[in-house]
Amino acid sequence: MSRTGPRLAAVVGLAAVVLTGCAQPGQLGHPDPEPVATVLSAPSAPAAPPPPTGPVLIGSGRVEERVNIRTTAPAEYAVETIVLRPGESTGWHRHDGPELTAVRSGEITVLREDDCQPARYSPGEAVFFPDGQPHLIRNDGRVPAELMVTSLLAPGAPSQTPVAPAC
Repeated sequence: MSRTGPRLAAVVGLAAVVLTGCAQPGQLGHPDPEPVATVLSAPSAPAAPPPPTGPVLIGSGRVEERVNIRTTAPAEYAVETIVLRPGESTGWHRHDGPELTAVRSGEITVLREDDCQPARYSPGEAVFFPDGQPHLIRNDGRVPAELMVTSLLAPGAPSQTPVAPAC
């Protein structure tokens, strides 16, 4: 046997190893892979936005009159949202403490015991009622009026007390 025989056999053997290592499944004796089940999942919901940090303004309004708030004893502070539908009113009532009402949307008409001239308030405006002042708030508009009402009440007192109409 010539000297090239063993070298040729080694080269051919090395080529076979290299080619076998490079072979794709289904080639040169490599078996085809088992089929893999594909599971499709629904897209995930977008992440909720992070909660706001710092103060969050709920509502505001400008009071054009002088405001004087005093309590002679402890008071309970309350903030509530009231929505008056078109044609709806609060009825004549008073509070055992001062009230500040800001208009967030819509428009309201206000009547006071000491001033029966209707006063209109629009979004961004506010009206102040001193302790015990009878008044009525109504929606004479065509859309709901959303109000943010802030009050300081005597502990245990009702949020409002009905009174006889003043006008």
